[in-house]
Amino acid sequence: MNRCPLEICLSIFSLACTDEGYTGRSLSLVSKAFADASRPVQLQSIALHGPSQICGFASMLKKRNDCDRRVRNLFVSLKARTRRVDLPPSEEQCFQATEFILSLTSPHLSILFLWWKGRTTMQLMTCLAQTDLQRLTELSFDSSPQARNTSTGDFFKLRAPNLRCLHLSFYRDLVIPSSLPSLLSRSCPCLSHLYLARVIFWKLPSDFVDAISYRVSRASPSKKGVDPFPATLNTLTLDRIVSRFHADPEETLSGEALELETKMSELADCNSSFLCVNRVVGNHSRTYKSPQWWNERITGGEGCWIDRF
Repeated sequence: MNRCPLEICLSIFSLACTDEGYTGRSLSLVSKAFADASRPVQLQSIALHGPSQICGFASMLKKRNDCDRRVRNLFVSLKARTRRVDLPPSEEQCFQATEFILSLTSPHLSILFLWWKGRTTMQLMTCLAQTDLQRLTELSFDSSPQARNTSTGDFFKLRAPNLRCLHLSFYRDLVIPSSLPSLLSRSCPCLSHLYLARVIFWKLPSDFVDAISYRVSRASPSKKGVDPFPATLNTLTLDRIVSRFHADPEETLSGEALELETKMSELADCNSSFLCVNRVVGNHSRTYKSPQWWNERITGGEGCWIDRF
């Protein structure tokens, strides 16, 4: 250790700290020399499960210098792995702690996964839109807001110029803005992969469906117009699609809604390299796979992305 240059040690530690934070914590316990040498990368990859870990990590960040707060890969989930006997922090406290964590770690964040299902979902989405995420390349947001028919327009005004992969899984009543393609073009000009889960065909905005139709058939010389999607977007994945056959029996679909679904069904059958549709089969509830996907992504795996990624 004494004969090895610090730069080489730091590079080795950086390659090692690609888990949920256990390696960084273990390095700090080896010796004072190891703790000092590995301090800049100890928090390189961090996974926070549950209110206690979220609030505890926020308190720990307050005690560290700016140069020792470099978090590149972050996973935050309201779902705890184990039940605690003591009373955990409230959801509002968790949101405030997460907001504080993002404010300190955003300059270095590269991969961010959020599994947030509660009353403060929309607040967190607004917080993300207001956070400067210059280095972020991948964002996965899995949420289920309590409010129905909630607009996500502000969320898509992200300040993430280098974002390449955006994975969104929302509650089925969340409204996708009709201007989504153009919003993405402005906020995420480098976006190459867009993944939307729990999509309802007949509730997709007509402008959004038209934008998909244009991109799928833009090779046709008779097709005129301007492609509103980012020019770099290669793949749009619609996962766990809900069709009218899975609708609430009491829900009556309008003629326009049926027309939209028919058009989307036709687009899904085009075998386009741009559009990938995975239709729902049976129960469309989602298994809690976010931690597994996050671990795969930070180690170079495919995670939630399809084989074409």
